[in-house]
Amino acid sequence: MVKRYQKKPVVIEAIQWDGTDICLGEIIHWMDHEVLNLENNKLGIETLEGVMEASVGDFIIKGVKGEFYPCKPDIFEQTYEEVPTPLQHNEELYEAAIEAMNNYGKENKSDD
Repeated sequence: MVKRYQKKPVVIEAIQWDGTDICLGEIIHWMDHEVLNLENNKLGIETLEGVMEASVGDFIIKGVKGEFYPCKPDIFEQTYEEVPTPLQHNEELYEAAIEAMNNYGKENKSDD
């Protein structure tokens, strides 16, 4: 009998390779191992299937088992959406609280 299945929601980490030395440093630090710096701003990423090439604009993804692999931007955008980190969420709550405090009483103030 044929059944239908849906992918489980999975949160991953990713960095988009922008071709700069700063981004390369972030990727190397994040991956915690050597990345091959190939010609023409391409990176060699060690994956479970061997070394794969990442071009400028590609995303480097850390999978659910800690493995890394490159992903083209169009596929990445069709597959993933950004989720706020706890820090981003706290910053949003803080900003909302500050705005609420700044607006407190403004609605009820009468022009004297």
